[in-house]
Amino acid sequence: MKLAPEKALTHHRVRLVISYICDVLYFAALLYALSFYLYFVANGGILQGDIILAIAQTNPREALTYLETSFSGTQLAVFSVALLAILTGGWFITRVFHRTYSKTDSNMNNQTSQQIITGRIFRTVSSLFIIFFMGVMSLGILVQSGKGYGCQAKQVLAFSCYMLRSYGDFVKNRDIALKNIQFSGAVSSGDQEKGVYVLIIGESATRNHLSLYGYKHDTTPRMRERISENKDNFRFISFRNAYSSFTHTVQSVTNALTNVNQYNGEDLSHAVSIIDIAGKAGFDTYWLSNQSGDSMIVTPLTAISMSADNIKFVSESHKGGKIFDLDILDIVPKKFNIEKDSLVIIHLMGSHTKYLDRFPEDFSRFFDEEDIINEYDNSIYYTDYVVDRFFQHFSANTNLKFFGYFSDHGADPRQMGNDHNTTHFVFDMVRIPFIVGFSEKYIQQNDTIVSTLSQRIDTCFTNDLIFDLMLSVMGLTSSNYYNSSYDLSSNSYSINMENARTLLGEKKISEDPDYGLNTK
Repeated sequence: MKLAPEKALTHHRVRLVISYICDVLYFAALLYALSFYLYFVANGGILQGDIILAIAQTNPREALTYLETSFSGTQLAVFSVALLAILTGGWFITRVFHRTYSKTDSNMNNQTSQQIITGRIFRTVSSLFIIFFMGVMSLGILVQSGKGYGCQAKQVLAFSCYMLRSYGDFVKNRDIALKNIQFSGAVSSGDQEKGVYVLIIGESATRNHLSLYGYKHDTTPRMRERISENKDNFRFISFRNAYSSFTHTVQSVTNALTNVNQYNGEDLSHAVSIIDIAGKAGFDTYWLSNQSGDSMIVTPLTAISMSADNIKFVSESHKGGKIFDLDILDIVPKKFNIEKDSLVIIHLMGSHTKYLDRFPEDFSRFFDEEDIINEYDNSIYYTDYVVDRFFQHFSANTNLKFFGYFSDHGADPRQMGNDHNTTHFVFDMVRIPFIVGFSEKYIQQNDTIVSTLSQRIDTCFTNDLIFDLMLSVMGLTSSNYYNSSYDLSSNSYSINMENARTLLGEKKISEDPDYGLNTK
């Protein structure tokens, strides 16, 4: 029995809607599979969750730079052709199938029948590709030996979804977390005179390329001089076995600035930052950055920076031309409130790709290696100059008590485009410089902290423990979030080469084949 015209029309629309939904899901699966395959062809490794997150955490300008440095023009052309083929195939299948959906066999001509057959062949072949891809990935056949961190398709989705959900919870729970901050005793750094604490966060600087740690190019003459001579009534300490907790900025800096680390199992969704605790203790807080304040998703790092009392980005005030890290000096406040302590966090672009864009032309100093190494070393040389200029400025114009510098993570410049990519992980990507300095007056009143740190220059340290060290330095150990076992300046410090971790706890620092070799 034939359906009534109205029922037939309704039935056809329902089938059409279901067909469209299936097509969308089908092509999403095809694009997902193809993205893994093309990434594998281009980079010799499996697309991982941290790569997806890194792309989501960046802005369009940085994403374009990543594409330029990671893929050749030929590879980008192949990717574009493949994407165009998928979209064209999708248009073809949708047009043919939906145009002929209500036709009966008697109404179909030979051309229409051939189109449907061609469409079915296209769909069958691509379906087989998806099935093959999922099978290979689930079996782990493409996982490189010893480098299987988060590689399988299911793990990638699970990791990405988990991190994105935790990011959202961190932002959503900010007010609750702030209310939980308490102090069990006095808040004091041992000095009634208020002062300034400066913490500089570098970018992609591996200590393997700092002459301070024995590198052949003299990339850090100023740091080396200050540490050896303790000039300007300031005592500097350089730590020789410092590592990053991860190879990407958002995760590593978020862990560095919050109570979440690789060892305590704390949940990011209820975390608090150094800025939060300092602010609650009465500090004026500052976030000055040469990194962009916008990204495709809201990250914990964005939320942390936005919680400062004073927030400035160079890109918002710079008028045209290239922006370099020294331009941050233009946004440093002229005066600080002398009746309050101040915490100033400065976020550099450092040695972020492209290296050639990170330093002015007159800082081109090294020419004896391949171009990519010379450019990277020049960027380190410029960072050394920038950090020294910041120190000169703050020591001359404020009551500077503390001055520190560490990098978010390292890099392997020979792997341009993958220089801090876990797919091609080497320990250069997590070996970082870490330097702290104290004024003579601070040392007189906090001798135990400084003397303990001086004795631990060879002790293993990961930068997700910056949080507890900074609370100690700023006299905020009475906070309910402070843990002395993660404080490098405490006698209770419990991290060593055997239990220290990186890659968010997945890899042991003791696996570093060159551990301790660059100490001197």
